[in-house]
Amino acid sequence: MQNPKVHYGRIPIVAAYFLVTGNDDFDPASCTSAFGIAPTEVLVRGQLRPPPRPSVDRSEWRLEYRRESHDINEVFAQLLDSLWPHKDQVRGFVESKSLKVSFICHVKIFEDRPLYELSCTTLERMCYFSGDFGMDIFDLSASS
Repeated sequence: MQNPKVHYGRIPIVAAYFLVTGNDDFDPASCTSAFGIAPTEVLVRGQLRPPPRPSVDRSEWRLEYRRESHDINEVFAQLLDSLWPHKDQVRGFVESKSLKVSFICHVKIFEDRPLYELSCTTLERMCYFSGDFGMDIFDLSASS
């Protein structure tokens, strides 16, 4: 019999991002109509942000899933489930416009830590889009 998962404190917050970026003439709004998916956020190069943050340095179309989780794979699976019905439109448009795809993971730790593991299925689905992967961990626990 396997040991049950034991959790000792506040659950981490895991954010999974699907980003599309391009050259100076990239219009992120074009992704929304081509993909048939509403983004979580659109950033336009030169757009002003509240001080002291600098203006946006590149245009970006973003789809984000964020929630408390002990498993980064669960959050990426949810993100990919929303993209998958549109996978051919997304990949076709990105390739035709020479755009860049990235998958980003942000983990905010308060006490508990998540499982840092992606399943073969998740990796295969991410690879379908030929995107990069990046990860940031923000450890806010008392022991950090």
